Amino acid sequence: MPTKSMGQFMAALRKANGLTQQDVADRLNVSNKAVSRWERDETAPDISLLPAIAEMFGVSCDELIRGERNMDDQPRTDGAKTRTEKQIKSLISRASGKFETLSMVALLLAAAGFIAMLGISYGAFRPHIGFAVMLLFEAGAATLAAIAYRSAFRTVEDNELMENADPALSEGFRNSAAKRSFIVYFAAACAVLLSIPLAVLSDGFSVLGFKYYLQNALAVILILVIAYPFIKRLCLERMTGKKAQSRSEADRVVARMNAIQIGMVVLSILLVLITVSLRSNSGVALGGLAIGALAVASAVVFLVFLKKYPQHRKLLLLNGLRNLLLVPSPFVLVNHMNAGWIFDEQGELVSSYFNFDFEKLELLLAYIIAVILVFRALIVKARKDGEN
Repeated sequence: MPTKSMGQFMAALRKANGLTQQDVADRLNVSNKAVSRWERDETAPDISLLPAIAEMFGVSCDELIRGERNMDDQPRTDGAKTRTEKQIKSLISRASGKFETLSMVALLLAAAGFIAMLGISYGAFRPHIGFAVMLLFEAGAATLAAIAYRSAFRTVEDNELMENADPALSEGFRNSAAKRSFIVYFAAACAVLLSIPLAVLSDGFSVLGFKYYLQNALAVILILVIAYPFIKRLCLERMTGKKAQSRSEADRVVARMNAIQIGMVVLSILLVLITVSLRSNSGVALGGLAIGALAVASAVVFLVFLKKYPQHRKLLLLNGLRNLLLVPSPFVLVNHMNAGWIFDEQGELVSSYFNFDFEKLELLLAYIIAVILVFRALIVKARKDGEN
């Protein structure tokens, strides 16, 4: 470990042993400013302190004065390096433990805010007050998560030990902290969005019925479930300053199949709305046939992709089955619709009616959410197994 001076040599030894200037000062019974001046070569330690300094760093007085190690002392250097690595890992572990604790408190705070919103709304019949209280809780949760993230990051990155650390350790800590912080932010955002229907659709002294609130809440949950992967990617890229890796061939193939199948489901729902506006029973019948044809086409697309890309069979199978389970959604919508038209003797439209059984809507939304979440968990597991 050649250096230019005794001061630089002492600084290098101190960092290699995982010590701070204050640690050295305490052991030698001097001030940390004195140690700082030694390392900057502004002054030199008293000659009576040299044996103690040499013993502390595991070198000889001769090596300390010359500012370099003897070549035959390399094993001791390797031992110091090992100790430094252990101290770095211990530092990251302590910072991670403290950050996880604060993140869990912030997450509980976010959950408490939403529970308070429901309690005040349905217990005291003051939804607007409940919404205000909830906002305070969610703001507190987000603020605590931000403080915890910055504090943990400074604890690790500002420590002198990290100058000799493997960059992968620092990057791993940053990614883990960013993911935990995102969970808190997303939970707080979910609480706010799920509270909006209750606050908007209620007046100051009456509360939206729980059944109707549940329908609105499930619709919001469905949107959040669908948008979650995209929001997560954008937020983590911003927090870590690192863009997501480019998609693999398997991801591109699966994305093409998903685009086609999900597109057919969306087109089916649009056909449901269009056929109702045609004001004719024959139009509704044709719409039903078109929806059935799209369902069959979705199954054919699934089979074609399985045969064409057998190397990606597992991911295609999971994504394709999920998409096929969503295909019945338009049929369920049609089943709960009640539309009709009344014409006079000349065949002109007199009146029309259109009803939808909203009481059954929550079952459909819950079914779609369950399908997406279950298969998303299976797909994530399959990707991890493939990486391993």
